[in-house]
Amino acid sequence: MKIKYPVRSNFLAPCLKVLKEDRNKMSTGGWVSIQLSSRSDGYPGTIQVCIDESNPIDFDTDWTGKDSTRFPVRIRATALALYQSGFFGAYQISHRKGVIGINKS
Repeated sequence: MKIKYPVRSNFLAPCLKVLKEDRNKMSTGGWVSIQLSSRSDGYPGTIQVCIDESNPIDFDTDWTGKDSTRFPVRIRATALALYQSGFFGAYQISHRKGVIGINKS
């Protein structure tokens, strides 16, 4: 399913910051963790995304939901951060209790 990148998100800045700080780890396929908040709200889970350098509008995902507005906003913001940081290709993004995990697939 294709999911549109968010227009704005409170989660984008922390994701961009960590991706900049951990650029070497991301480039070598390491696992990167982003602490978004101490709250445990939001949808937990792990989703595969594919970031296409030539597509600034949306990204591909293995998510099987029927309503794209129910796609996890934290993972959506993380996908945009990957795109804006120049990380393209397939990634596994997880969210649990305010913590995002990213790994190159």
